[in-house]
Amino acid sequence: MPQCEHAQCEHAQCEHAQCEHAQCEHAPCPMPIYNITDSELGRLLVGGTEKGICAVSLGDTDIALEQELMQQYPKAQLNKNDSNLNRWLDLLKSYIADRQEELTLPLDIRGTAFQQQVWEKLQGIPCGTTSTYSQIARDLGRPKAARAVALACAANSIALAIPCHRVLRSDGSLGGYRWGLQRKQALLEKEYKLLDNINIKSR
Repeated sequence: MPQCEHAQCEHAQCEHAQCEHAQCEHAPCPMPIYNITDSELGRLLVGGTEKGICAVSLGDTDIALEQELMQQYPKAQLNKNDSNLNRWLDLLKSYIADRQEELTLPLDIRGTAFQQQVWEKLQGIPCGTTSTYSQIARDLGRPKAARAVALACAANSIALAIPCHRVLRSDGSLGGYRWGLQRKQALLEKEYKLLDNINIKSR
């Protein structure tokens, strides 16, 4: 199963990063396939299982992206596949290139119960808008858990489709982003521009 090593809650420090309110899924490890292509934000890796997309990563080199996927699935035999993931790759590349407003993709999401609650909230943030770690914590009924929310965002392994780039600090600064703050800024600017264009066309 994928490790939850990046998802430490402020309430606990343990092998599987279990929070008092969440438990990691101990499901059998899937056998992901993956492919890597170029995009406007660098190299783009998409990994998938029979259930759906399990990884979307952005980076500078294929080796770094493959190592990240291996860390996510340390006991799985990863298989590079050039055909089965093409449709998902094309949709993600189109999204990055400003050609569509939202992503609707099948996802294979694995994490603690708390992480999945956070990731569900992230998927509800509309394109062109943002939220904050504190606001999401309040929406979950845990107003003091902003740090735990930030850690859950950092543990997200499915960029774009689970849009953790839309979450900022309360002061409006970018906060963190596991695929680089420059990419986070670029994604936000693209989405703001896309939303402006949609609003202009609707007038």
